[in-house]
Amino acid sequence: MRAETPHSNADNPPIRVHNNGGTGALQRAASSNQRPFSEPDPAKPSPRPDPSGSLKRKAQTDARGSQKRPRHASWPASLAPEPLSINGLLRQHSRHRLFVTPLQWKPLQLELLGCRFTIGKAGKAGRTRNKDSSFDPDLLADSAICAALSRIRCLATPSFKRYAMQTMLQGCGMRLDAYSSLDFYFNQLAVATLQTDGVFVCNSCPFGGWLAFLDLPLVSERRDNSIKSTHFKRVNNPGYAIRQRRLRNIQPTNKAEDPYIAAVLIALAQEQRRQRADAAAKNQGPSIESPKHFKVHVLALSELKVASLYFYTARIPSTFLDRLDSPSLHIPSKPFRVSYHRIFLSSTATMKLGMNIAMSAIYHGHEH
Repeated sequence: MRAETPHSNADNPPIRVHNNGGTGALQRAASSNQRPFSEPDPAKPSPRPDPSGSLKRKAQTDARGSQKRPRHASWPASLAPEPLSINGLLRQHSRHRLFVTPLQWKPLQLELLGCRFTIGKAGKAGRTRNKDSSFDPDLLADSAICAALSRIRCLATPSFKRYAMQTMLQGCGMRLDAYSSLDFYFNQLAVATLQTDGVFVCNSCPFGGWLAFLDLPLVSERRDNSIKSTHFKRVNNPGYAIRQRRLRNIQPTNKAEDPYIAAVLIALAQEQRRQRADAAAKNQGPSIESPKHFKVHVLALSELKVASLYFYTARIPSTFLDRLDSPSLHIPSKPFRVSYHRIFLSSTATMKLGMNIAMSAIYHGHEH
């Protein structure tokens, strides 16, 4: 027989719900003639929230927040750099971008480090030979000078210019080092790699005669590449304008006094001290005590329009290198200067004279 379904009451229609596990309350509400979701009675006032609960939550939040470190907390006094240290000077000039790669250094970095360029008087003083010097002025043969001069003038490619200078310096008794790059150390860490066009060491004085060769047009090209640009599918005129402005800000006003040259001299002194310390540890060095100064040199080639060489000499104090190793400590150190003179390439005689003065300064310590 077919079961008869009870007719529903017109006043209380049945509520059809899906069997989702929560129909018990709705069925009880339907059987008791009550609506499952009753609207609030406007005549009855709504209950006020308990203020004690919110106050307790706020008190707990304040208690937890007081235990956290402030957002702009200052460094502890034991870790803060000393005011006259390198890190202290960087904090005093925090508005400027000073902690950058040496390719982007400006004169302000050299001023804070206590370094300055000075033009020497080697051109006038070197016209007469120093009788007390044992340096042989005939060390540079005329054939080597002519070959180097012709390659520099006629061949504009960097590889030929580099080969010409390497051949001439090797003829002067300089040995080409295996590595052409130098590590720049700060806080006892290698923070930058300085590219050169050759590092040379004197054969007769391996711990004293260090020279790096730089092609200044290549240095400018490396500086341009240090400013990275974002690649877009379309032409981005604002981005290009920003990059050009940044390039103009880091271009040296006087290319002969490029701050990158000073950075290379500092890196040479650091490398010289490290090798001297390694040799002393192996009992192979000339002396265990570290010298008070490290004498280093740079030979730079200018553009072909005004083809000339610049010879730089710097006596970097050991205390200055200690400042770089411990930048948060104030280590008294005297400022040092980078003295340089220009070697004209107008003729073989002028080039030979200038190179003789430069080699004399490397071999026998006669400053220009």
